[in-house]
Amino acid sequence: MKIVSVGYSAKPKRRLNRYLTHEGATNVIRVSKQEVKTCIECGETKPSRDFHKRVASSDGLKPRCRVCECARVRIQRAVNPERTKELKRKWRAANRERDRKKRRAYYAANKEAINKRKREWRAGRRETERRQAREYRAANIERSRESTRKWQKAHPEKVKESLYAWRKKNPEAIYAINRRWYETHEDRARKKALNWAANNPQKVRENGNRRRARKKGSDVGNVPRNINEMLLKLQNGICACGCGADLRITGFHQDHIMPLKLGGGHTRQNLQLLTPFCNGSKKDLHPDAWRDRLERQRAIVGAQRR
Repeated sequence: MKIVSVGYSAKPKRRLNRYLTHEGATNVIRVSKQEVKTCIECGETKPSRDFHKRVASSDGLKPRCRVCECARVRIQRAVNPERTKELKRKWRAANRERDRKKRRAYYAANKEAINKRKREWRAGRRETERRQAREYRAANIERSRESTRKWQKAHPEKVKESLYAWRKKNPEAIYAINRRWYETHEDRARKKALNWAANNPQKVRENGNRRRARKKGSDVGNVPRNINEMLLKLQNGICACGCGADLRITGFHQDHIMPLKLGGGHTRQNLQLLTPFCNGSKKDLHPDAWRDRLERQRAIVGAQRR
């Protein structure tokens, strides 16, 4: 862009072209040499830098100062809001990339303030916003689904967090949804449950222990899902009864130190791992009674070996 300085002229605008220079320039902006100018609105004489530029003017400046021009534009927008919106729409349609770049730059410079205004605005009209979203999705089903799929594919971690938070907040809704699915897909649900049980025997036993504890009215604590791995590491892979068997070879059962029948709870402090044989011999015995039995059995075996 080439800038050309011109002097003031009172000649008609149709003859202003001879004051412009177009040598090698595709666009020319004329800058007035006047240091001051009088505003036609407020009547004050101000420096030329206080006036907006205007190519069609003889001196390259608007007749009103910046303050008066902004006030005039605000009044026009208030009087003709529809016309203002229409002009903005036309400009954005004609300058789409420029408008996007401008919006991105403004958002990057004012991110916190914009997000704060959005939160305040949405808090005041949450129900209206939800209703509008429902109406839009109902009118644009395929477009909404495609948009949702793209967003979920691009943000898998956010999807997981959102689902986890919603499920934790709405357990009754989750139960109702699962119940409806099982009722309408009975054969598929049964097959799925059998496959899962075959692939997760330890989890099946853990769920059974929880269920029995709830039925007997025992305390059901927050037992972690990997409680068996934790106990296996804590016991160094050895049976808790002291027989010395390697649980990785013999397999193991999850046992309640104080049986549920005698008032024990299903908590991590009341759990241990035993071999299937040791767990079958313990049954529902009190820990002290079972310990006495083990000592008697070991004494008998030791006497026989002698």
